[in-house]
Amino acid sequence: MFGRQKPPTVESASSKEGGKGHATPTRKQAEAAAKARAKAPRSRGEKMRADRLKAQAAVRSGDERFLAERDRGPVRKFLRDFIDSKVNIGEILLPCLVLAVALNFFANRSVITFAMLFTLVLALMAAMSLWGLRIAVRRELKQRFPGVSPKGHVYYALMRSTQMRLMRYPKPQVKVGTKLPESYK
Repeated sequence: MFGRQKPPTVESASSKEGGKGHATPTRKQAEAAAKARAKAPRSRGEKMRADRLKAQAAVRSGDERFLAERDRGPVRKFLRDFIDSKVNIGEILLPCLVLAVALNFFANRSVITFAMLFTLVLALMAAMSLWGLRIAVRRELKQRFPGVSPKGHVYYALMRSTQMRLMRYPKPQVKVGTKLPESYK
C-alpha cells in the first residue's frame, strides 16, 4: 500500500518436477534395510572389532591387502612359501629346548649330562640348518628376483624358519613338499 513495492517473487529454478529420483521401496526392501541397520555395529568399539575380525579372516585366506607392511609384496610371499614348503630344524627347536630344560630338573647326573649334550647338539644342528637355509634363500632370491637386494629378506626368512609352523603369521599357505611356482610377480 504505502512505501516501497516488493519485487515480484520468482520461482526458484532448483525445485524438482520429477519426484525424488527413485521408486518408493517395497515393504520387503524396507524391512531388509531396517534389519541391516539393526545388525550394524552400534558403537565405535563394536565397529573396530568387526573390522578386525574381517581383516583377520582376510589374512587367513591370504589376502595381501590386510597384511602388515613387512609381509607384503611378491618377494615376501615367495619367502613365506619357500620356508613353509620345507621342514626345518627350527620348527622343533623350541619344544626340544623345553624338553632339555625339563630334563635338567632330574636328580640323576647322567640325565642332566644328556640334557646338556642334547642342547649343545641341537644348537649346532640349528646353526648349520640356518646357515644352509641362508645360502639357499640368497641363491633363490638372486635367481627369481634379479636386482633385489637380499638385505632384510634373508633375515625375514630365517626368523620365519625358526618359528613353529602353528605359530607362524601369516599362516602358511602351502603344504610341506609343495613345488613352488616359477613366477611370483
